[in-house]
Amino acid sequence: MSEREERVRTSDGAMTTFVVHPDEGGPFPVVLVYMDALGLRDELRAIARRVADAGYLVAVPDLYYRFGDGITFDAWKLGEPESDEMARMFGYMQRLDDAAVMEDTRAVLDQLEIDSSASSGAKGCVGFCLGGRLVVRAMTTFPDVFAAGSALHPSFIVAEGPDSPHLRIGEMRGELYVGLGGADTFQPKEAFEPARAELERHGIRYVVDIHEGADHGYMIPGAPAYHDQASERSWERTLDLFHGRLQGASVPA
Repeated sequence: MSEREERVRTSDGAMTTFVVHPDEGGPFPVVLVYMDALGLRDELRAIARRVADAGYLVAVPDLYYRFGDGITFDAWKLGEPESDEMARMFGYMQRLDDAAVMEDTRAVLDQLEIDSSASSGAKGCVGFCLGGRLVVRAMTTFPDVFAAGSALHPSFIVAEGPDSPHLRIGEMRGELYVGLGGADTFQPKEAFEPARAELERHGIRYVVDIHEGADHGYMIPGAPAYHDQASERSWERTLDLFHGRLQGASVPA
């Protein structure tokens, strides 16, 4: 496996991005991983390696780079809603602007265009928590780029106001997988229903799995909420989707 950290130039500075892909057999279809609220850390690097091992070039941008280098949070310190760690994390989450992240996404895509290991074909994205929302943003902002997306225990795909991500679902051309925790109280499964209605209304191809007993954060190994059965099922669905939509495929017109 070949891996490196790059500094991707953006309009606001240099964004650390972890890139990993197999040593041989490229160029590889590109998959972007959108981090959860805990930041770019070893657990996300391990997730990127897992996706890369299935035959992809995987890029994981540090979306907190505007606020400092290497900002991360400890999942084991977030058990109390009023904890200092929780307050600090929510502070950074609220400062993260979706439109700016889409500019960052374009910067990563531009840099990968000159990477000989990266295929120029259809691309995919996968995200966790706030990253799940960003999957929807990416697929609607770049509908001609992202043929497949996986939003796992996503947060605030449905939000108040006219800029809610779910209101642009009709612009999506790719296929979407959504994994929800049946025991998630932070983002209950019912919160996704307006987005499901938009997927149905616009005829977007999608699958929603509700994993009973799984809580928010069930995908992240080593985290308190990790749920092995739900995680493995979501990975099976995600990698099957990527295999079907990215390997030699293009985004439908």
